[in-house]
Amino acid sequence: MDDLPEIELTDEQTIEQLAGAGYGPREIAIFLNTDVRAFKKQWDDPDSTIRYHYDRGILLVEGKIAMGIAGLAIGDPAAAKQHMQIVAAREFQINRNKLLNGEL
Repeated sequence: MDDLPEIELTDEQTIEQLAGAGYGPREIAIFLNTDVRAFKKQWDDPDSTIRYHYDRGILLVEGKIAMGIAGLAIGDPAAAKQHMQIVAAREFQINRNKLLNGEL
């Protein structure tokens, strides 16, 4: 399997936008008309450029949503509650990642 072609990243924004829209690596590879196995192999590497842009796309969307809700949270109890849930979930994810990476 090491003979798979290296994926040349020509459209980082497309990967970010599709990841942010909820598409997985297989669908993104098909959209980009590239070898699915080669794309997935690079996506599996947490230090690859493909994985960076995939993760960044998800973070951009999550961040924009969280910032929007944070802005609405002032004076709106329902939005404030939702904002606090997002913050708690994000803190949990950060601590989980630290634990898995041996940083805690």
